Amino acid sequence: MNQEKNVANINAGEIIIATNLAGRGTDIKTEEIEKHGGLHVIVTFMPPNKRVEEQAFGRTSRQGKRGTSQRILNAINLIEYEDFDIQKITQLRDRIEAKMLCDFENCELKIITLKDELFIKFCSLLKLIRSEIREKISWWTNVKNNVKSTFVHVGPSVIESNTLLSIEEQWAMFLRKIDDEKCPINTEKIHADYEEFSKNIQRNYANDCVIKNPYHRINIGNDLIISDSSLKNKYDEAMKHFDKAIQSDSNHCAAAFVGKGWLLIKSKEKIIGSNEQEFGYKEAAMRAFRRALEILAEEMALLTSIQTLLQKRSFNMNSPLSKQLIQKINILGGYCNSLENVVNLIRKSRRLIQITDIMDCKNMKTDADNSGVFKRAITHDEIEKGIGKWCNIRLISSDQSDRHKASIENCDEVGIIKEDEDKFVVIYKNRIENKTAKWTIDDTELNNWLLTISFDESILDRNTNSKIYNRIYRKIVSENGYVRADFLAPLQILSKDREYEVTFNDLTVREDMGTIDQAIKTIDRAISKPNLLDLLRTTKRHILNSDYKDIRISISQINSEILKELINPNIEVQEVTKEMALVELKDRSSFFHRHLLPDSLSPDSYAVDLDIILNNNKIQEESRLQVRNAIEIIEKQKEENVRFNLTFVSANDLSKVLKTKVINYSKLTVEFLRLNGEKIQEKFRKIISKSINLEIFDGKEKLLEVLRSLDKQHIELYSFKNEEKKVGNVKELVDKTTAEEKIKKNKEDQMWMKLIDLNTQIIENILSICPNANFNIHFINIDFDSLLNGLNDELINVSFDQLGRETAQTLITEIRKKKLDFSLTFQRLTSAQAQRLIEIAPIDQEDIEINKVKPLSELFMNDSKPDLELSEFSC
Repeated sequence: MNQEKNVANINAGEIIIATNLAGRGTDIKTEEIEKHGGLHVIVTFMPPNKRVEEQAFGRTSRQGKRGTSQRILNAINLIEYEDFDIQKITQLRDRIEAKMLCDFENCELKIITLKDELFIKFCSLLKLIRSEIREKISWWTNVKNNVKSTFVHVGPSVIESNTLLSIEEQWAMFLRKIDDEKCPINTEKIHADYEEFSKNIQRNYANDCVIKNPYHRINIGNDLIISDSSLKNKYDEAMKHFDKAIQSDSNHCAAAFVGKGWLLIKSKEKIIGSNEQEFGYKEAAMRAFRRALEILAEEMALLTSIQTLLQKRSFNMNSPLSKQLIQKINILGGYCNSLENVVNLIRKSRRLIQITDIMDCKNMKTDADNSGVFKRAITHDEIEKGIGKWCNIRLISSDQSDRHKASIENCDEVGIIKEDEDKFVVIYKNRIENKTAKWTIDDTELNNWLLTISFDESILDRNTNSKIYNRIYRKIVSENGYVRADFLAPLQILSKDREYEVTFNDLTVREDMGTIDQAIKTIDRAISKPNLLDLLRTTKRHILNSDYKDIRISISQINSEILKELINPNIEVQEVTKEMALVELKDRSSFFHRHLLPDSLSPDSYAVDLDIILNNNKIQEESRLQVRNAIEIIEKQKEENVRFNLTFVSANDLSKVLKTKVINYSKLTVEFLRLNGEKIQEKFRKIISKSINLEIFDGKEKLLEVLRSLDKQHIELYSFKNEEKKVGNVKELVDKTTAEEKIKKNKEDQMWMKLIDLNTQIIENILSICPNANFNIHFINIDFDSLLNGLNDELINVSFDQLGRETAQTLITEIRKKKLDFSLTFQRLTSAQAQRLIEIAPIDQEDIEINKVKPLSELFMNDSKPDLELSEFSC
């Protein structure tokens, strides 16, 4: 409501109450009260100065009208004055005001004038920097901008705007120093300080270090990537900005690490020929993305903690602050999921190999460490074919070069020795001569980079010094030197009389010129077909005989419903609408069956079981229907909320193939993951298998109590990577006494223990001892039909063991139809067979390309897009 309308005309006897500000500018019509003496104004506060007082009293006696005014003050508000004489108080107030004006003229006004003078100079500085930035723009970009400007406004480039913003931030800090100066200020000194400030800005711009805020570096780097130039100088420029952002604040620059990883994958694009990838770009990109995820995880934890505290203090979770926190967590969560998907994609593209060394410790009685150990399996993960671990670069002072000679000879490290203030020598191992070699750095740019680094025997950080690594690696490779170890180093340090398993992960299938399946081709190259020519050859082309049946195919971390779809002979369609039910029925039968053939003939259809459900209640159930009959029944249903369950009996052709050609000729093992005791009981009561293994994760005391309750068992214990001893994850099969000793010595409060070949009575006893434990249960050599009854929406691992050549290839073909990831393992290999298998396996890597980049905003619908929160993640 417009309150001024209510006082446009005032009548006799009416009173208006207003604040000092509200009373200003209000034109009160006093014609009706002129005969009563006009408007009377009462001021109930001591005005801070004469101007405010006159404005208050100026509400009356306007334009020759009648009126009066009066001050009525509360004595309690005048305590700060010596007495209550209004005239003296007014005079004192006026003196104070006069002094304030004088101080303003002598100090604040001079500062304002000074700032105006400096601002004019600063604008000239910005103009100079802007012109220098624009001089660096390529002629082609200028042509494009000139053409574009005839149609639309062309704003400044991202480099220009972010560079100037960074300078303006430093200007703001300079002004803050002036504000902190005590009066009277020394204008000459401040002008001199500005001249030094201006020189520093120009010097820093010339040296490319004028941008101090990493946010601006990230903005520029992202823009350079998005602009998608075909020339490699944009790559180097963008990488420089990301590296400098990381150097500025490595603990809070997740976006810089993401940009760096993105750039490594994008690579240096060329007009002619393939893109130029960095050395080890996949590993480097994964390191960058993982570091970004670590930073984002810390930020996510902080936001979650704030939200938890907010919940404890307030039950209203619909407050603006709470909603904003939830939106930020959702945005960060979506961003992290995207990065995790990228990391997973890169990992898959590397076609990583896993080598497991299996020792039979019963024949190693002389080794005191193996007492009570039956078998030990050491797993070496993340091995790339033909690619070993990258050599670290160690920064060595001239008097410490001999200390690191062994690491360089073993291809673990490359050394940079600082022989003089500006002289550096790279020490590496030469492939041809098989001994160390030297390169005295004659690259001026590389030399300048090294001058800024401390040579303190440390390893040079890859994340912040990738350009140094890349430059040195390229030179060493050009001189036939090692920049990474032999990829089969894990096998070379192990004994030749042990047994090995080799696992291939993430093998792909292509259909360019016919189907090429890396998994099937690996089996073809490894195992010979039974033929007379192979028997007659003195030199075998394959490493394994045709009767080899120790292939394992594993599908990890899948929902049990996926396995159910694979092996269930029936095809089940649950809780579908009328329209979807009719589509399913028509897709699984032909026009001839539905309309032309008699009921007694159904060569092109399946029998159908039908359930009709309304409001969660089954209202009709039919079995072994013809498709046409099922369609008729469904079409008669008129209820809107009705749903249908369809079962196409014996319609799953994939299940038939798996049962007749795979499961009957293999050992099927299903591992149910992270179950509680109640679920474990449900599983072993429903599923029949020849053997059951049980993994328990609980406190040490509970595990020891379980061991004491057993008579005689084989127990499997786990330990994890030991970088010092250069071994991977270790599994040991031990006796009961040894298990107790190892559990007691373990430093962790909780750990995993696996018990082998249990019966249901022992499992019941274990569940009573460990009611709160987490369990994994393995059913080995499962009965096919009982397995179907035991699958109920859990996370599982599935493995098919003891597969021969043709059986494995059949299984791979069927798994591919469901687009499932799997691993291919060859078991019971000698060291020579394992090494040869990896050499002949056709598992070449593919380069990664970025096809599309989606902004965070696309995660939200337009009407629910949190624009404010998204703006905070604009980098």
